[in-house]
Amino acid sequence: MTRAAACAVLAAAVSGACGDNVDGTHIIQTDAPIAADAPRFDARRPDGPSPDAAPGPSRVWSSGDWLADGDVRAGMFVEDAALPVVPTIVVPPGADQLAAGDVVDLSAGGSRLVYVAVDAAGGHALYVADGDGANAMLLHAAPAGAEIAFASISPDALRVVYAADEEADGMLDLYLVAAAGGGSFKLTPDRVVADPALDVHPGVAWSRTSRWVAFAGELTEAGYTELLISDTSAPPGVTTIVGRADITTAGGGALEPGAFDQSNELWFAARVTAGLELFHAPTFGGRTPVLTPARADTTASDAGTIAVSPDGSHVVFAADAPIATAFDVYYAPTADPSAATRLTSSVAAPGGPRTIAFAPDGTRVALIGDLTAPGIQEPYVVSIAGSQVRLVALAGDQDALALAWNATSTALFCAGDLDTDGDTALYRLDPSQPQTPELAVAVPAGGDITDLDVR
Repeated sequence: MTRAAACAVLAAAVSGACGDNVDGTHIIQTDAPIAADAPRFDARRPDGPSPDAAPGPSRVWSSGDWLADGDVRAGMFVEDAALPVVPTIVVPPGADQLAAGDVVDLSAGGSRLVYVAVDAAGGHALYVADGDGANAMLLHAAPAGAEIAFASISPDALRVVYAADEEADGMLDLYLVAAAGGGSFKLTPDRVVADPALDVHPGVAWSRTSRWVAFAGELTEAGYTELLISDTSAPPGVTTIVGRADITTAGGGALEPGAFDQSNELWFAARVTAGLELFHAPTFGGRTPVLTPARADTTASDAGTIAVSPDGSHVVFAADAPIATAFDVYYAPTADPSAATRLTSSVAAPGGPRTIAFAPDGTRVALIGDLTAPGIQEPYVVSIAGSQVRLVALAGDQDALALAWNATSTALFCAGDLDTDGDTALYRLDPSQPQTPELAVAVPAGGDITDLDVR
């Protein structure tokens, strides 16, 4: 398909010019005309996610082989269910299983779900469904031999991106498709040479308007991670924020895609020259470095994990200051990041957070990190006022893997081997105090929960 044809298909899908579902198959009219007044992705709408929230208690989706060892699926329960629970809503249904990787995602309000299924022959397929798993619709079937390794739905539930190796075996590209159905559009640039080492990395950052999506990958030279922002309006376009020519340090580049603030500026950490610096960048290109707190020896600190507050007005980031390799957590207004407040203290070196998640009410952040004992990943909650709570004290090889807040900021759900070393189950945690974790979803011998989504 030519670029012009792909753009036409995407525009038609976005504006609702798709065919009907016939016997469960989505029929795409690639030549459907687009009315002059048809609705499009609108960059002029107010900042902030579109209100797509599903009413009632949060839905908790956990992924892994929690049902039976080796049977990988996602299961959902409502947070007010009596715990522990065996999820009764399971995707994919039937004999298919979930693909490997981060392949389950919910829209910002939890009204829509995307997931990637694998059939018995190894065929990968991308589906979109209601937030409770009902009314699943096939969005894209990968060509024979290709794999879909990542999927994400936009905050407003209108767009989906996925990573797949459809052009060369093992070389992942990022694609965009309308959640209503339609043709896919490749967002990653063409490579000079088809090489499985030149991959887009799983994980993206969506802007609050859902118009822009940021992604990172080794797209020009292996070991150098570039950062790009795509405008998902029809036709989509891509702006390079950190390119190969910008990276002078071997093995450098963007640490992760980062996060957008209320002005659609992208905040991210990258090793462009010597150290890991904190930057923010507008969607049209360019980047501005942020001076991170200095270490006690006056040397520049390295930046780490980043999160932006729910209203987009503040950023939380990790920096190894005042002690090198001990990454404390800082809180700063996006309008003046130099006015950073240190939220944690006495982080053991080397150590720090690997995950930061803002509570929906913006008053606290949840962390997973080795703040107390190097190498032991424990769950913490830190208030913006600066008080720190270690929720579960772990030891040895036990680790927290992933966590997510419920919609009311009153509970956390955490995947990890918090009870038994090696068995990664799902737990419900009270974010206000240390505790013995409450088991939410158990796993069989050899089973693990590898990811979760809560909305």
